[in-house]
Amino acid sequence: MKNIDKWRETKWHLNKNGQIEPLGVNYFSEHVASLQAPAYKLLCDRYLAGRIADLGCGEVPLYMLYREYDENPFCVDWDESQHDTGHADLRIDLSKPWSPVEEVDTVCLWDVLEHLPNPRHLIWAARDMLKGGYLIGGVPFLYWLHEEPADYARYTEHGLRYLLEEAGLHVDEITPYGFGDDVLIDVCQKLGVPCPTESAGGRAAKLPIGYTFACHAN
Repeated sequence: MKNIDKWRETKWHLNKNGQIEPLGVNYFSEHVASLQAPAYKLLCDRYLAGRIADLGCGEVPLYMLYREYDENPFCVDWDESQHDTGHADLRIDLSKPWSPVEEVDTVCLWDVLEHLPNPRHLIWAARDMLKGGYLIGGVPFLYWLHEEPADYARYTEHGLRYLLEEAGLHVDEITPYGFGDDVLIDVCQKLGVPCPTESAGGRAAKLPIGYTFACHAN
């Protein structure tokens, strides 16, 4: 992990009770971040061990949990990220095939799969990095478009399981967080986000129920 001395808490803060809570998250995403915090920490508590890799690391917001196991995790991101990637040891296009240069005990994929047009390459690379440990991570499901235009998918439990098992991984758990009332709270918070009505689809373009489409062969 590059520039460790410059790392600062960004999305989450580790409080005096040993729990993580939202930090510096705007109002429109605060409720979701408050749901992710305990879900992500529980996963880390269960599975983090040994040498750690964070793929799609961004600002490495969970480093405060990593360093108990690995003070210098291996961090990877791409130049197209909308986050500061100054901590990345390796910069590559995560959606293209690549050969891992490290072996690790735990690989983390936090909210990155939805931003890749072909997530299989990242999952296969993560699998190849593991030397007997766990691949852990999280993805959104009922959530608005974000970090556009690099926002490609929302995974059901079944779609996520298919991608992981297709790569030859054994799925130990897929655990949902949040429920319908949390979705309503999140949507209500996001209704106040400015959205130019002249943009394609107007406000519906940011938080649609679904899409219609048409296309033709060349």
